[in-house]
Amino acid sequence: MSSFSHLHVHTEYSILDGLAKIPDLIRKAYDDGQRAMAITDHGNMFGVFSFVEQVEKFNAKHAKKNDPFKAIIGCEVYVAANSRFDKDKTVRENRSGKHLILLAKNWTGYRNLSRIVSYSYSEGMYYTPRVDKELLRKYSEGIIASSACLGGEVPQAILKYNNYDPANPIPTIFNLDEASKIIEEYKSIFGNDYYLELQNNGHREQIMVNEALKQLSVKHQVRCIATNDVHFVNREDFEAHRMLICINTRRDFYSKEGSLQDEDSDNGLAYSGEEYLKTTAEMVELFKDFPEAIANTNQLVNKIESYRLASEPLLPKFEVPKEFKNEYDYLEHLTYQGAKRRWKEIDEKIQERLTFELETIKKMGFAGYFLIVQDFINAGKKQGIRFGPGRGSAAGSAISYCLGITNFDPIKYNLLFERFLNPDRISMPDMDIDIEDTGRDAVIEYVTQKYGFENVAQIITFNTMAAKSAIRDCARVLQLNLNESNRLAKLVPETPKITFDKVFETTPELKKELESPNELIKKTLQYAMQLEGTVRSSGVHACGVIIGKNNLYDSLPLCTAKNSDVLVTQYEGKQVEDAGLLKMDFLGLKTLNIISNTLYNIKKRQNIDVDIDNIPFDDKKTYELFSMGDTTAIFQFESPGMRKYLQELKPERFEDVYAMVALYRPGPMDNIPHFINRKFGREKISYPIEGMGTFLDETYGITVYQEQVMQLAQFIANFTPSQADTMRKAMGKKNELLMNELEEAFYQGGMKNGHPKKTLEEIWKEWKRFSSYAFNKSHATCYAYVAYQTAYLKAHYPAEFMAANLTNNLKDLSKITSLIDDTLRMGINILGPDVNESELDFIVNKKGDIRFGLGGLKNMGASTVVSLVEEREKNGNYENIFDFIKRQNFRLFNKRSLEALAYAGAFDCFDNIHRAQFFHEDNDGKSFIEKLINYGNGEQTNISRNQTSIFDFASDDDEDFGLPEIPACEPWHPLEQLKFEKEIAGFYISGHPLDEYKTIIDNFTNVNLETIANPALHAQYAFKTLSFVAIVTAVKVGITKNNKDYGTIQLEDYNGNYNWTLFGEEFTRYKHLFEEGKQLFIKARLEERYYNKNKDTQKNYDLKPISIFYLSDSYDNLCKNITLTFNVKDIAANIAYLIKEAAETYPGKVPLYIRVATLAGNFHSDLHSYDLKVEPEKFVKQLKLTIPHQITFNS
Repeated sequence: MSSFSHLHVHTEYSILDGLAKIPDLIRKAYDDGQRAMAITDHGNMFGVFSFVEQVEKFNAKHAKKNDPFKAIIGCEVYVAANSRFDKDKTVRENRSGKHLILLAKNWTGYRNLSRIVSYSYSEGMYYTPRVDKELLRKYSEGIIASSACLGGEVPQAILKYNNYDPANPIPTIFNLDEASKIIEEYKSIFGNDYYLELQNNGHREQIMVNEALKQLSVKHQVRCIATNDVHFVNREDFEAHRMLICINTRRDFYSKEGSLQDEDSDNGLAYSGEEYLKTTAEMVELFKDFPEAIANTNQLVNKIESYRLASEPLLPKFEVPKEFKNEYDYLEHLTYQGAKRRWKEIDEKIQERLTFELETIKKMGFAGYFLIVQDFINAGKKQGIRFGPGRGSAAGSAISYCLGITNFDPIKYNLLFERFLNPDRISMPDMDIDIEDTGRDAVIEYVTQKYGFENVAQIITFNTMAAKSAIRDCARVLQLNLNESNRLAKLVPETPKITFDKVFETTPELKKELESPNELIKKTLQYAMQLEGTVRSSGVHACGVIIGKNNLYDSLPLCTAKNSDVLVTQYEGKQVEDAGLLKMDFLGLKTLNIISNTLYNIKKRQNIDVDIDNIPFDDKKTYELFSMGDTTAIFQFESPGMRKYLQELKPERFEDVYAMVALYRPGPMDNIPHFINRKFGREKISYPIEGMGTFLDETYGITVYQEQVMQLAQFIANFTPSQADTMRKAMGKKNELLMNELEEAFYQGGMKNGHPKKTLEEIWKEWKRFSSYAFNKSHATCYAYVAYQTAYLKAHYPAEFMAANLTNNLKDLSKITSLIDDTLRMGINILGPDVNESELDFIVNKKGDIRFGLGGLKNMGASTVVSLVEEREKNGNYENIFDFIKRQNFRLFNKRSLEALAYAGAFDCFDNIHRAQFFHEDNDGKSFIEKLINYGNGEQTNISRNQTSIFDFASDDDEDFGLPEIPACEPWHPLEQLKFEKEIAGFYISGHPLDEYKTIIDNFTNVNLETIANPALHAQYAFKTLSFVAIVTAVKVGITKNNKDYGTIQLEDYNGNYNWTLFGEEFTRYKHLFEEGKQLFIKARLEERYYNKNKDTQKNYDLKPISIFYLSDSYDNLCKNITLTFNVKDIAANIAYLIKEAAETYPGKVPLYIRVATLAGNFHSDLHSYDLKVEPEKFVKQLKLTIPHQITFNS
C-alpha cells in the first residue's frame, strides 16, 4: 500500500465546480504510486458507478495482479443546521448546510450512503440536497465520516468562536467548546470511523483551523487525515477551473479594474490554485510537521473493502392471481388465452412456436418481465391510450403477440424469436414501447401506482459542454465583444457531437484564431478547449424508466427532477442496467397521436368507428396511394427519394412496404433498383444454392434482413437458431475473433451438406458486406405497419387525416407548409379559426373542409377553448361579438385571449366588423377590446346579482353598461393582417405574403431556403446560380474588428428560415434592401471557403450574392415577355375575347405573345401586338381558358 491516498476528491460530476475527469485522476494517482482514491462530489453520487467501472477496467489493463488500485465511494454531503425538513425562507442557514465527507466502507456502507444521498434530495432538497443528524444516525452502518474542508461543521465552529488574526494566526487560547460538542455528536454516530481532516492548500484560515483540529484530535481521541479538497487534476488546470466557476456563478473572469478575480476580490471564487491532485511527495512535504495525518489515510483505506456495483438482473415481482402457482404458470395461461383470441385455432406450427418460446422464457427466468409489460400496456389500452404495434426485435415474439404487447403476427411474417431472446445468451430482454405522446405520462403514473412511488424512477442524463457552447460561455465570462463571440461560435459546424479536434481539421480558420493578436480571443478558445466535454448539467432521459424489485432507495442513489418530486436515478441508462435494474423505454411517438386524432375526427364527422388495428392488408386504395408516391404525412415514407422509388416499385403487397423501410437507408439503398427490376422481371433472380429461395423469394432474391441471414445459416450449414443469432450479432459488432470461429463452422457445416467451399466463401463474403447495414425485419415490419395505417387513413379519410396532422405539427413551420400544400392539392379547404365552428384541435366540418383549431393560437389555453366550445354547444352559436363576450367565463377568458382571437380572424364570422376595429383607439385612449372586456365584466356582474333565492326581491339597481360602439377605421392591409396571424399562430393562416408571386416562384426559382439552410446539400448545389425568393424577417448590423460593416439577415419562405451574414461590400451594396417585411428575389452562388480550397477536408461553403432586388420588380428584371401557346385544333370562338378581357383588366409592362401551333408541333405562327402588355401574375390568375394551352415566361 502507498504511503498516502487522496480521500477528498471532486470530479466533473461536482457540476460546474469540478474539472477533474475520472480516467485522468486514476492514471495520475496510480503513476504516482498511490493505490487508492475516494471521489466525494458535492451532494451527489453521479460519478460513482463510472468511477468503479473505470477502476476495474484500469486494473484489468494496467495494474499488476497483486497491486490493484482501490476505488472508494464517497460523497461530500450538506448537513442541515437543524432538520432536513426545515425549509423556512426567512432562515438563511436553512438554504444550504455544513459540509461532511462520507465514505462507504463496504457493501452495507454503499447501500446506506445511497440512502442518505437519495433522501437528501427527496426530503432535504432546499437550494442544496441536505441531510441531518437523524438521517446520518439511521444509516451510519458501514460508513466512515470526516470533517471536510473549511465549510465543514467543526471548522466553521472553530472559525466562529476564534478570531483569525493574520499577524498571529494561532491564538494563545482557543475556544473549542462548540467544536468539541460537534465532534462528540459525530463520534456517537460513527464511533471510530469519524476522522478530522487537515488541509493545507493555501487558505489563510487553515493555519488556525489545523492547529485547533490537532488539539481536538488529542482531546477526543479522533485520528486526523491529510486531504487536499481536489477539484482539478494538475496545477495548470486552475485558471480553466476558475473559468468553470465563473460560468456557474455568472461572474466575470476579471474584475472591473481588469485584475483577476480571486478570494480577496470575490469570496465566491475562493480557490487558491492548490486544489489539484497533488503527488504523495507534495502531500508529505505539506504535512512534514504532522506525518501521522499522511499515515492515517492508509489506516482508513485498509478499513475499506472492495466490491462491485454491477449486478445480475433483479426483476420486479409481479403479483399473480391466487389460483396460479407462480409467474410462469400465469404467463402460460395468458399466452394460450391470447393465442385463442389471435388465431382462433392453434395448429401444430403455432403450438410448436409457443412451446419453444415459453420454455426459453422459463429457462431464462423472464416470465415476470413479460407479465409486467403486458400489464401496463393493456391497462393503458383500457384508458384509451394508443400503443405502437411493436418495436425492434420484440415483435419477433409470438408470446408478445398473444399478450397484446405487440400487434403483429410474427409467425405469418416469419419473424424470429431468437433475434429477441437467444437461449444461449442470458441477457435482459429489451422492449422499447411506443406510446402516443399524450398518454406517456399516464402510463408512467400507472406503473408508479402499481409498483409503488419508491420502486419507479426515471433516468438521469448528463449534458456536456460542446465546442460551440464552450466558446460562448468562455467569451461571456471573459467579456469578449458579443459580435466576436458569435463569429467564433459560427465557425463551429452544426454537426452533432463535433469536437475541437474535428473542427480544426475542417475549419482551419478557427485554428488560426488561436494565434489572434486579440488576447481575449486566444484565451476564449484555450479555455473552451479545456472545458470541452465537461459535464455542464443534468437532465431527465426523454423515455427511460426503471422499475425496481424492491424500494429503489435500497438499490442505487436517487435524486429528484428539477422543481419536481419525480424520482430520478443518479446513474445513466447503461449503468442502471448494469446495476441489475429493469430499464424500459417509453417512447412518445407523435404518429400514434395523429392516428388517434384521425379516428376521433372520423367518429365526430361521419359517426364511423374505424378499427385501425384490423384493417385489411390488401386495400387497393392504400396501395394506389403508395404507388403514386402520395406519401406526405405517411410515417417513414415522406422523403422525395422514397416517393420516387415508390412510384417505380408500385407496391401491391405488404411485403414490398416493409422491404422499403429496410432498404431506404445508406448502404442497402443501392439494392433498390435491383429490387424493382427483379419484381418486374427485368432482372433475373438466381441462387448459388438450391433452396435459398425459400428465404429470399419475398425480397426477389436480395438479402434485406438480418433474419434472412440467420435462417440461411441454419439451412446451409446446420447452425442452431442460437448460433445463427450469435453470428448475426458478431457480424453487426464486427467481432473478428468470433467471426473467424463461426466462419470455419459455416464452412464445415456447409460442406457436410454437400456445398462447395468456393460457393460458401462467396456467400460468407457477401454476408460480411451486408452485415454493415443489415436491418432488423421485426422492426421494419412494425414501422411499415404504422406507415400502412397512416396511408390507409389518408386514402380513405383524407380530410380527417390531414386535420390530425395539422394539429400535431403546429410548431414546425416547414412541416406545416408541406401539409397545407398537400391538403390544398387534394382539394380540401383549410379555413381560418372561427368561434362558431372551431374546437381545440383542427377538425373537419360538415362540408368536408378543415377548420383551424383554437388551441393553435398563442394565449389560448386549453381550458379557455374548452369553455368557449362547451358554451357554444350548450346554448347555440354566438350571434355577434357582444353575444360572444357576454357568454364567456371571465375566470378563464381575458384580454390576451380576445386579442388572439381577433388577430387570427376568429371573429370574421360576425357581420359588420373587421379585425382592425378591435385594436382601434378612440379619443379616450381605450381600444375596442378594452371596452368589450368592461362590457362583459359588467354584464356578468348583473347576472350574478340576479342569481338570488326565490325569497329575495328583484334588484332595481342593475347597472346598464350599454353596448360599446364599434369604432370606424380602415381595415388592415393584407400584409399587415398576415403579419399578425403569424405572430399569434406561428404561421400565416389566410395565405402567405409570397402567394401573389407564385408564378415567379414556379417559373424563375430553382431552390428554397430549406435547401440553402442544409449544409449537407451544399456540395450538390455549389458553384451554380441559385435563384430563390424570401421575406426579410429581421436584420442585425454591426462593425467587424477591421472596422467594416456586416449584417445578419434573417430570411423566410414557405419552407423554412435562413440566417445570412454578409460582410463588407457584399453587405453595403444591398443594405438598402434589407428591411423587415421586404420581399426579395435573390440570385446567389455557394462558393467554397477560401481556407479549405484544394484540401482533402470536409468542404464548407458560403452563400455569395449575385443580384438582389425587390420581388415586386421581378417581372421587370426577369420576364421579357409571355407566350400563350394553343394547338390549332383547340382554338375556340371566344378565345380572343377572354384574352383581351384579362389583358385589359390587368395591364402592365410585359409584352404578351400568342402562338398557334399545328398538331404535330412542327409549324407555328406567332401573333404579336406592341400594345398588348400585361401584369403577368394577375393576368394569369384572371385568364379563364377552358381549352388546352401552355404559358411560357421568357427571360
